[in-house]
Amino acid sequence: MLAGRGRRALSPVLEIRDVRVVFDVPGGTIRAVDGVSVSLQKGETLAVVGESGCGKTTLAKAILGLEPIADGEILVQGKPVTANLAGLAERVGIVWQDPYASLDPRWRIGRSIAEPLVINKRFSEDRVDEVIREVGLDPSMKSRFPHQLSGGQRQRVAVARALALNPPLVLCDEPTAALDLSIRAQILNLLKTLQKELDCAYFYISHDLTTVRFIADRVAVMYLGKFVEVGPTADVFENPKHPYTRALIASAPTLETLGKLPAVLPGEIPDPRHKPKGCPFKTRCTNRLEICDTVFPDASIVGEHTVYCHNPVASTNAVPSKT
Repeated sequence: MLAGRGRRALSPVLEIRDVRVVFDVPGGTIRAVDGVSVSLQKGETLAVVGESGCGKTTLAKAILGLEPIADGEILVQGKPVTANLAGLAERVGIVWQDPYASLDPRWRIGRSIAEPLVINKRFSEDRVDEVIREVGLDPSMKSRFPHQLSGGQRQRVAVARALALNPPLVLCDEPTAALDLSIRAQILNLLKTLQKELDCAYFYISHDLTTVRFIADRVAVMYLGKFVEVGPTADVFENPKHPYTRALIASAPTLETLGKLPAVLPGEIPDPRHKPKGCPFKTRCTNRLEICDTVFPDASIVGEHTVYCHNPVASTNAVPSKT
């Protein structure tokens, strides 16, 4: 399988095999992640998109070992996550959405960046200085506290901490959502530059389809705990196959739709405690068939593009490319 940068990888950095994460809640059980499978190659960025509550962050937490999985398997560099949580930090870094919340306000930023190095007995002041420079900050800022930095600077610190151990996999959970538009562009360019230099893989979670289109090699569209479409970014955006994917892309603001409200999907999101049989999107789908009521669709694969739909969107109805 070709990696996102045009190289052939011997084995995936990340493998997610039929993973399920279940929560018992009053009134029922929530299958937050419901039989998800995907792999991620070295040097590649996979973006996971979908509405709030679809399971994106829960899946990321399962990769980090922060949420137990009810079924399936997650492997990082061929090793099950649950088998060695203590050594996971050397293989997986994380950049959370809000850097002000993810950094200890009582610690100077030098200590925050050094923390993973200290815990894993790899600390050196030179490495702390090196990684600070890699994210575009000056080592003299090590003595500052998070409140003394701008939002963009704090997120650079969070990126530096995530990359301190040179992990092969970095999870990015809405890393630009709390930033101004101009700063978002800087952080995205920084992430792309660092990925090229370090050859790491990104598991990128976002609601912002504009940033996804810029940074991702592949896109996985999630709905009610399941992937409904996975494929190369350009193919998914220019030729979406699943009705939900099409609706997501159509809802993203563009210069052409400035001042216009997007079309609203019909119906309501089902109660996650009582998912409908068959296709979970059937209650809102304009392409619904009778079989959708009882049977979850098998994967339909064309090249590297996979869609789970009984009645996919016709290519002639695809959303036109926006550049």
